Amino acid sequence: MSNIITPDIEQKADIIFKLNKDINDFIQSETKIKSEFEKYINSSGANKNIYDFIFDKTIDEGGKLIDIYLKKNPKLPADEKELLKEMKNAIKSVFEVRNIDKNGFELNSLLNENTYNVKSLIKMVNYRSIYRGSYLVCRIIPVKGEFYLHSLYDIIRQSNALIAYRIAIAELTENPSLAWLDNDKKLKEIEKNVVSLAPKFKEFFPEDIFITDNNMLEGALNVFDEYATEGKKETDIKQFLRKSDEYEYFDTTKAENASRLYDVGIMFDPESGLQTVPFYATFCRIFEVEDYKTVEGYKECVKYFLNNNKILPFVLKKVYERYGDTFLQRMAEILKLKEKLDFDGLMNTYKKELLGKKNFSIPTVLYNSSAFNRFMELSMEATYAEMPA
Repeated sequence: MSNIITPDIEQKADIIFKLNKDINDFIQSETKIKSEFEKYINSSGANKNIYDFIFDKTIDEGGKLIDIYLKKNPKLPADEKELLKEMKNAIKSVFEVRNIDKNGFELNSLLNENTYNVKSLIKMVNYRSIYRGSYLVCRIIPVKGEFYLHSLYDIIRQSNALIAYRIAIAELTENPSLAWLDNDKKLKEIEKNVVSLAPKFKEFFPEDIFITDNNMLEGALNVFDEYATEGKKETDIKQFLRKSDEYEYFDTTKAENASRLYDVGIMFDPESGLQTVPFYATFCRIFEVEDYKTVEGYKECVKYFLNNNKILPFVLKKVYERYGDTFLQRMAEILKLKEKLDFDGLMNTYKKELLGKKNFSIPTVLYNSSAFNRFMELSMEATYAEMPA
């Protein structure tokens, strides 16, 4: 590996490292932003670092941090302004190392399935532990038509491919748009799949919203997948209908709730595809019963549906269309709003990031993901390997 950096790369590296430091200092000097950063890191634990905050977090003040920094520093040198604007298009992914040369790497993203030639900002000798076939969890940035390795989170051995794919699926689940970021071909592939699945969903499911539970969800989706891909309808989907009539919202991430049953709504949006919505029936119950306060966890349920960007606007629109004024009145009451609430205003307040953008549901993205298919294969191989001979 090379122990030399070309003058051109060294010049770019100097500016990038300076901007990293300047933005870090900016975070520490702005009281409100510093508070946001501390909350972000504390709530995310070891999974996030300062660069995730800089590139990914939308600040309550409005916009991403780089936009705020540019706005508050209008007299920055032209080269720094230009570079910051390019850095807004940074790509974080899990990459497979396809090749290594004296200046950098050929990396294939497991998320958007693109291949990038990525140059290093430091001497390549620092990457002695990286080999062809390794996996890098890292962020790359575009600079004047070339990509550079900005921040390296982890190096995963080829023998631990399952770990790399597990991280990739977690990233896609957290942010489905990473699947088509910088890849128009993948976007068109997903759009085509959504169009082809829409009539099959209508043919297969007895109603437009099918209520199952978390234990039966996988079975229901597998049966639908058989129908969608092979035309088989050997299993009656109605056997996966939810049996319980209890409605309660709770935090599924807490260990004590790990084995609890909860309702899941399966539905299809012609634009975003197949949706699986936890606690959909419980959420609807808030607008059905005479006293919504009898629905256990109703406040937290409302917050979950509004603040969780995995719940797309389409889902809330379905509920609004079903319950009309009752939906708006009860939402306003639960949110303690004094002014009259309208649906568009609610969406602009809580789903602004999703409005006017291309959105696909998590199941739709995973269904079209090569990484997900490979993850399932590796998981099966690992399971068989653990079985006694």
